[in-house]
Amino acid sequence: MKIALTTSSIPPARGIGSYVDDLVRAFIDLGHEAQVHCITAFERDPSALDYPVTIYNVPQRGDRNTATREWEIIDELHRNLLAYGPDALIINDTPEASSLLPHLPESWVKASFVHAFRKNFALDQYRIIGNASVLNHPWLDWVVTGNRFLRQDIIEEYNLPGDQVHRILYGVRKPQDAAVTDKDWNAGEITFLFAGGTGRVKAYPVLLRALRRLRKKRTDWVLNLAGGKEKPDFGELESNIRWLGYMPRKRLFEVMNESHVLLIPSIFETGPILLLEGMQFGLVPIVSNTPSAMREVVERSDFGFVVRVNDSAALADAMDRALDRRDRLPQMSARALIHQREHLTLERQVREWLDLLSRKRPGVRSPRDADPPREAYIFHRRPYRYKNVDPRGILERWKTYLGNVPGPIRR
Repeated sequence: MKIALTTSSIPPARGIGSYVDDLVRAFIDLGHEAQVHCITAFERDPSALDYPVTIYNVPQRGDRNTATREWEIIDELHRNLLAYGPDALIINDTPEASSLLPHLPESWVKASFVHAFRKNFALDQYRIIGNASVLNHPWLDWVVTGNRFLRQDIIEEYNLPGDQVHRILYGVRKPQDAAVTDKDWNAGEITFLFAGGTGRVKAYPVLLRALRRLRKKRTDWVLNLAGGKEKPDFGELESNIRWLGYMPRKRLFEVMNESHVLLIPSIFETGPILLLEGMQFGLVPIVSNTPSAMREVVERSDFGFVVRVNDSAALADAMDRALDRRDRLPQMSARALIHQREHLTLERQVREWLDLLSRKRPGVRSPRDADPPREAYIFHRRPYRYKNVDPRGILERWKTYLGNVPGPIRR
């Protein structure tokens, strides 16, 4: 099978970049042919990747050439996809590719993976990208999500038939560049791990408040903090936090081996892959109850804790309970590792993808024509930047909250 994938990211970027990279490598390992098309506003070098990648650079938002360049990208992507002639197309957060759907051959199986959508959340970027993922859905065979909460939201928000929307839980391949080692559970301190930077969406401010609460009660712990370019000021927490900064995947795996408990208190997540990689190394997860795959995986398990989102007291309490139950943590760690190996593997994920890509869905709308589109959903072309102080931004956010997401733009 020939498979084309469009994406907004490739390695070394994580998240969608890692997701697409793992899929492509697995497809190729199974004897399929794969080609990647990356539309991005960031500089990306595909030379380190051993599969075909075409980069389409979008100017940064605010550049006067952005709209013109995006039309050029849509036309170039259209020509390249037609020239490749895949059996199947997987769209990952690329509205330019979604805009092409009415103009692509009927014989292709077309699927869009919705990475970022949550009903009534993130009134600008996440919701707009989510809307673009489902754009032109009558021409899609399949809409795919990474968790059951997202699947239900998509069905309700866009009135899609349930048999068109599939949930494929994330999976990860066995790490080949880092061995899983036995943890020292008898060390003087339990080591927590937080990875993901210092942004609000990852709930870093919530984490800091939780750590201050915990430190007032006990100090038999340390936190490995991975991510970020500059070391933050930890204040009174300085002695309890090891700031590790940005690190490549291999180094992060080494840190996972050295840690005991993984903290993911995020306000918004679709996956994340970080949870599954942590479980590979026997980390006991503490996650928020934001609608996500991590909640789906952990909430009814016997190997982790789920806490109320955006609640520093609940997070501190869960960390305290983990420290109180340190004699049970080795068993929870073993169960997390076993659950990942049995249910959350890349091999299982790829099997489910190939099953979808091998069949057409009845009732998919026939293409309009094979010409380049005259209208497209251009994400970067907005009449202003999203800022709370811009009245137009406030109006747009309110319209978006009501469900009126900006529509396609004509040439």
